[in-house]
Amino acid sequence: MPCGARRCATGVFRGSEVVQGWQRRSPFGAGKLPRNTRKCSTKISGFHDGKASGSRTSSNSPCAEIAAVTGQAPVRDVALLLLLYGTGLMPNEAAKLLISDYVEANGAVRVQSTVRAEIAFNGKARPLIWASSKIRQAIDDYLAYRLALRQGVTTTPSAYRGLDAHASLFRASDGEPFTFTRRVTGSGAVSYSCETLTEIVRRLHQQAGIEGGNASAARRTFAVRLHRDGRSLKLIQQLLGVSSLSAVKNLIQGDPVRLSSIVSGVI
Repeated sequence: MPCGARRCATGVFRGSEVVQGWQRRSPFGAGKLPRNTRKCSTKISGFHDGKASGSRTSSNSPCAEIAAVTGQAPVRDVALLLLLYGTGLMPNEAAKLLISDYVEANGAVRVQSTVRAEIAFNGKARPLIWASSKIRQAIDDYLAYRLALRQGVTTTPSAYRGLDAHASLFRASDGEPFTFTRRVTGSGAVSYSCETLTEIVRRLHQQAGIEGGNASAARRTFAVRLHRDGRSLKLIQQLLGVSSLSAVKNLIQGDPVRLSSIVSGVI
């Protein structure tokens, strides 16, 4: 069954995220699910940055192949994977996204958003485009689920879908914001990393039997897909926030054999 659920379409889930009949408290109306909550249909097949493994032929969706194997937070994990493969964000950036980076005050998706300078890996703002309907569907389902659990809600239910605009877009399995580990280099520089989210992504791929699957592979797949769709190197550079066009070329042209093994249709 998709999403690690007994019945994905009814919102009845196994694992630590268990809420019976959460759709009855959904903002979409009594007894209703978000309109697009039918199935998770995106295909993910044999991708990694090692040897080509061929396609994973299965009638199951990535929800069943990847998110369900964790038994922890299937609704979130589906949205998280699609986010990484569809935007090229890094784990630290994803962990720092706010509700207001995705949702307007009136509840609509902020289609043309920004990776804010304060959360960008290089300290420079760049475009964040919520253009994929599959990513939006997955995140919308996750936010509706969070609202049902009262995670990060606000006292103004008419704004930001009833969620706190300054709350994290993605949260840990216990409903709390992700934590960051402080590190100090030999030169005294301080950095913070969200090791929990990075480990979640790594484990999702490992348990699904996808060698070398991690956030870096997702970022590279995003770049390759844009290039194959005929997008310019300059645009890819802007969306990824990398420093040079040569860095983009290294991402998409490093190994033709590996590129051929990266699945088309991740998003």
